[in-house]
Amino acid sequence: MQSGVASYDVTLSVPYSEMVKVGMSADGEILIESRKNVVLVPIEAVTEMKNKKMVTVYGKGESGDDEKTIFPIETGIMDARYYEVVSGLEEGDRVVLTGLATQGSQTEERSGGMMPGVGAGAGTRQRPAGI
Repeated sequence: MQSGVASYDVTLSVPYSEMVKVGMSADGEILIESRKNVVLVPIEAVTEMKNKKMVTVYGKGESGDDEKTIFPIETGIMDARYYEVVSGLEEGDRVVLTGLATQGSQTEERSGGMMPGVGAGAGTRQRPAGI
């Protein structure tokens, strides 16, 4: 282990190809879990409060589009950029990209912009019912 990173020697079997030469190296990723057709939300949009994951959404409250409301969500798997949203958001919900920054004893909201629509923008997918 170096710098807190574990390394493992791995041997892979590659079918014959004239393009693969002895001594070549390669990088690879190990996929542990994946899902298709899910709603994704950027990790920057998620705040944890009292051990619950929360997102701020525009227009889901009683007074309409200008209102920002905090909603709890249930998340599934995640990667370095996104959480899978199991429940709490629907396709088309407009999520505010926020984070909480603490300076001394004050906590302030940092706004990073607004996601065009969960499930409708780039990098978002809708999760089918029953999965």
